[in-house]
Amino acid sequence: GERPPFAKRLKWQLKRLLGQKVDSFYPTRQLYKEGIEAGMRDRMLFIIWEGRSVYEQNFVESLWKKFDKILTWDDNLVDHDKFFKYFLPIPPRDKRPDSVPFSQKKLLVNMSINRYSTYKHELYSIRRKSINYFESGYPNDFDLYGLRWDKAVTRLQRLFPFLVKKRKTYRGIAEDKLGTFSRYKFCLCYENNGDANGYITEKIFDAMNAGTVPIYLGAPNIEEYVDRDTFIDRRHFKNDEELARFLTNMKEEGYNKYIEAGLRFIKSERYDKFLPGHLADSVIKALNI
Repeated sequence: GERPPFAKRLKWQLKRLLGQKVDSFYPTRQLYKEGIEAGMRDRMLFIIWEGRSVYEQNFVESLWKKFDKILTWDDNLVDHDKFFKYFLPIPPRDKRPDSVPFSQKKLLVNMSINRYSTYKHELYSIRRKSINYFESGYPNDFDLYGLRWDKAVTRLQRLFPFLVKKRKTYRGIAEDKLGTFSRYKFCLCYENNGDANGYITEKIFDAMNAGTVPIYLGAPNIEEYVDRDTFIDRRHFKNDEELARFLTNMKEEGYNKYIEAGLRFIKSERYDKFLPGHLADSVIKALNI
């Protein structure tokens, strides 16, 4: 038969090198089949959780056709007929860590899993670029936490282990996420992809709850859901060098304004929609239970 276009073949080969599954499809699961056989399609719901940079198969139309109702965080899909809005839930934080004085905090922290993606709007590469910059320029004032930063992640790295970057600022896995965050002035809060309106995860909120200032990059419409004065918008800086100057020149008075705004936000009704109870309400509403 006719060979697929070059671009498609190249993408397939890249996915093989990056260690991603090329062929993966969802509703072969037994639970789905049992629901259909029981005549419960009108009580079945598909929830889009991961974005395209993590799991592109969530966005295959042939999958969507298998469900009458779909919950999504993607504002561009919501039509209140088939696609209904929900907010990615974050665990409630009942106890905040003790406050650390401004003068005793290190500059910056990043806590995330080391991942790669072929999706064109992924932010993993942008995150790594920022990590590389601060690791090189501020090695005593930047720390990196999370999984797989010291491991071979891609097949290429597994074939050639010397390609795994040796990171002097890597501190392993933090036992207490918020307690760790509280020891830093700022936290990199880059989402996994940067083109999805409404894709807002726990990253920015964990920073607020820990008493550190989030540097956010992700949902283009973040300000529709999160108060502008609670975070630093990474889009306002042309490069990491410009961002670093802004961070290092910030005085305690200006810094505290961000902290206070974050505290106000997480105590407001706008924050409540990101708690688990709102997801339950969204399911009930979508299924008209």
